[in-house]
Amino acid sequence: MAKKHLIVQEQKEVQIIADVVARYYDLTMDEFKMKTRRRHIVTARHMYHYICHKIIGFTTYKTGFLTDLDHATVLNSCKQIDNWLSYDKKVQQDLKMILITINNGNKYHEAVKLLYQVPSIKLERLKREIEKYIVA
Repeated sequence: MAKKHLIVQEQKEVQIIADVVARYYDLTMDEFKMKTRRRHIVTARHMYHYICHKIIGFTTYKTGFLTDLDHATVLNSCKQIDNWLSYDKKVQQDLKMILITINNGNKYHEAVKLLYQVPSIKLERLKREIEKYIVA
């Protein structure tokens, strides 16, 4: 799928999700996108596809965008993760931790956006107050 089919916001979202998943599984982005069947890389890609499609709600085409895989592969990934979630505690814990990380990152980015909207005079005091509550 060509990049032009995703709006800028969607490109950022899939990139953030991919970064979080890759870091969680201790992979570089090159490894994450690699065409391989190595279990630890495939598991990370399955998790990325599952989060983008089942949780965020992207279409299978948009979900496969970053990894250059087709919609059928995304559907298979979602089916695999659904199956694993039914019995594998490790996969359940991985999904939970990845979603928490993504959610915390989104809260952090929303707060940073708000900081840029505040007049510069009040900015330093407000930054100190907000930093008490934000864990990046």
